[in-house]
Amino acid sequence: MVHELIPDFSAGPLDRYRNNATFNWKKLKVFLETEEIVQFKNELYVEIRKHPLLWPHSSTQALDDVRHNALLRMHHLLSIPQLSLYFSRNTQESIAAATILFNLDPNAAIKMNIAVALFAGTVLSMGTERHLPFVEDSLSKKITGCFCLTEIGHGSNARGMKTQATYDVNSKEFVLHSPDFEAAKCWAGSLGQTATHGVVYAQLITPDGVHRDLHIFVVPIRDPNSMLPFPGIVVGDMGEKAGLNGVDNGFIMFDNYRIPRENLLNRTADVDANGNYNSVVRDPNKMHGKSLGGLSGGRIVITHIANIYLTKAITIAIRYAGVRNNLVLRIRKKCRSLNTSCSNIDYFHVLQPFT
Repeated sequence: MVHELIPDFSAGPLDRYRNNATFNWKKLKVFLETEEIVQFKNELYVEIRKHPLLWPHSSTQALDDVRHNALLRMHHLLSIPQLSLYFSRNTQESIAAATILFNLDPNAAIKMNIAVALFAGTVLSMGTERHLPFVEDSLSKKITGCFCLTEIGHGSNARGMKTQATYDVNSKEFVLHSPDFEAAKCWAGSLGQTATHGVVYAQLITPDGVHRDLHIFVVPIRDPNSMLPFPGIVVGDMGEKAGLNGVDNGFIMFDNYRIPRENLLNRTADVDANGNYNSVVRDPNKMHGKSLGGLSGGRIVITHIANIYLTKAITIAIRYAGVRNNLVLRIRKKCRSLNTSCSNIDYFHVLQPFT
């Protein structure tokens, strides 16, 4: 069964090292991941191979092309059955999928995580039945979501966020407003060019003038057809970065921008049509913690991404060392006397005393 799940490597210069292993690496892989996860990965690889757009490419592209392709790849990924409900799968499958996606294309993987896990996942976990259409539209690619928490003036100090959402009892709407530039939401992935909607954290203010701390709102940002921002919104692209340029980070400010009352994610608290505030959580500190609960999954993903790249770097380094014939003169003579060739791995132990 193990050999059916995990095929042998193609013959190559690393065979001599693999054949010297003192353990069965396939059995170890199944032990660490389980047969179900290995099979899940195999099925996902099969689906990915059906989409030529997802195949690796090495050509240098302009910034707009990198972003355009990242968006197209994200849409293709959303059409793969194993990923269509990515955020709701069990933890092991989510980790397995993330490992494959971040090795395949970090740009598309991050955009997908923003649209599905951060946007749709937050709406699903913090909203109620009235918000399900946003989740359905996100998964069906009708809209592209982003996650807006960090501001120019405040990052980890979430209580200091300045963006306001004041309830207007006459129009039955929330009025979003950025009182100054420090209140601009910034560094939000996909906000720069491609997001049509966002989950926005803002200080909720009820008609009685009471500040109710951070709450989450679903906010339309751009017309999905024209991709132009709606009146009352200033949105911009934060430009090229050192890496991950397929992810268009952006900033946004609100000028008395109105959204329906129903756009408040109301699983833990709500404002009725008359402006009365109701919460199932009485403790303000617990309420604050619940509003930020959606960030926990993202933090876990970030640590796993570091593990993915570390694993990739170590794999490349060890394989390169195994096949690279960059011989030191004295080691070369030794190898010639043995009528063989030595690679870096063979003489690492010789160099160790001198390091």
